[in-house]
Amino acid sequence: MNLGMAFGLMVGVGLILCGLALQRTAPPMWVQIAPYVPGTLDSRFSWQRAAARIVNRIFMQRPQSLWGNDLEISKLLAQAAREQSLRAFRQQQIRFAGLATAATCIWILLRTTSRGGVSPIMGVVLLAAAPVMGGWYAKWSLASSATKRVTRIEHQLPTILDLLAFALAAGQAILPALKRISLMCSGDLADELAQLVSAVATGVTLGEALEAVQVRVNSEVLTRSLRSLNVALERGTPLALVLRAQADDARAQSQRHLVELASKKETAMMLPVVFFILPMIVVVALYPGLVALQMM
Repeated sequence: MNLGMAFGLMVGVGLILCGLALQRTAPPMWVQIAPYVPGTLDSRFSWQRAAARIVNRIFMQRPQSLWGNDLEISKLLAQAAREQSLRAFRQQQIRFAGLATAATCIWILLRTTSRGGVSPIMGVVLLAAAPVMGGWYAKWSLASSATKRVTRIEHQLPTILDLLAFALAAGQAILPALKRISLMCSGDLADELAQLVSAVATGVTLGEALEAVQVRVNSEVLTRSLRSLNVALERGTPLALVLRAQADDARAQSQRHLVELASKKETAMMLPVVFFILPMIVVVALYPGLVALQMM
């Protein structure tokens, strides 16, 4: 009983300290000014800065880092349209890593106090893998959100291009047509068009705003359509015809994507049929015969 109370007290104090450390979004002022002030204060915390540099180099700066380098994370944040800065997302990854480590420590302590126990090698491996997997999960969640948003934009693209072609064929200019469509429609692509119109209103040229949308979304279908629109604006080609052609191309691309997705889902649907439904059919067909043979 005393041993269990001691372990519970240790876990509680550890969780409180982890929570206080995770809530701190920035280091204290004396730590921030320490590198610029000569004296013992700078050398006292040099090991902390060295450890932070090592962690940053291993998990964040390498091109093949599990936590993603800064350039990759910045692209994913732009694709997912999150109002989260790179620094805030890094702090979120650290929080996920801390929570995964705390959960692993609690599980190890519970297993240690029980009859099962945990081998030392397994405990070390779990403690080493927990922070890596916690930070990786935050990156995977961001990448999944970005992929879903890009897919929604690609599905909305043909309709938006058709509406833009109708507005241009009716005699409107390109910028008022984009503004009208961004106000009338809803969705991720309409939000991107609203940002484009706002950028043009602040003095950015339409070509630069279109390139910014291409870089921000990073979709092959959208990039091809916006490049065609930009080229048509530069050469004076009728925009309505170009936009209709790009809408048809986007629909064809969407249909090809659906066919590829259906082929992948068809393979996945065979797994429950082969491993669950078919064995049950065989059992139902053979069980009466086996019972009859046993009764003879």
